[in-house]
Amino acid sequence: YKRSVVYPSHKSWDGIVSYQHLTFIELEKKINQYANGLISQGVKKGERVLIFIKPCLNFAPITFALFKIGAVPVFIDPGMGVKNLLNAVEQVKPTCLIGIPKVHLLRQLFKKKFENIKKYFVTGGISFFGIKAIDRIAKVSSFDFEAPQTGKFESAAVLFTSGGTGTPKGVIYTHDMLIKQTQFLQEEFTL
Repeated sequence: YKRSVVYPSHKSWDGIVSYQHLTFIELEKKINQYANGLISQGVKKGERVLIFIKPCLNFAPITFALFKIGAVPVFIDPGMGVKNLLNAVEQVKPTCLIGIPKVHLLRQLFKKKFENIKKYFVTGGISFFGIKAIDRIAKVSSFDFEAPQTGKFESAAVLFTSGGTGTPKGVIYTHDMLIKQTQFLQEEFTL
């Protein structure tokens, strides 16, 4: 019953912060529900999925669900500015988008930049403009999930640099790179 994910839910008038959390068991169940829900909507292994979710309690389960499917989450820092952000989207050519409503509005304004995206999901629990709410597709899904095999050198994620020293660039991380980083952190911090 150890906590795995902790997120500040709100601050009271006197400055006291309240937290929400998921235990490791709850996290695993949510990951599996999202993975099954996304697969039921056609998300596949190797597919690039653009993620524009504000920090929240479901950020980790959604991200790890994509890893479990073998999909490739794409993370672009919105702080790089709209022009760079749109160029990054065009460069990486994702075919799926999971994002807040504001991003879906941006997608409508700049359709050409988002033209490769064929699957859309919105966060927040409420479907909007025909876009399915990711929490709703997850609620009807199973707590069990059998992950497909992924090769060490298959793409695991695309992370964009901030562009602080020039044009932001997408860096492809393989599963092997993420495993080695995790092992290093475990050894360095005795986790």
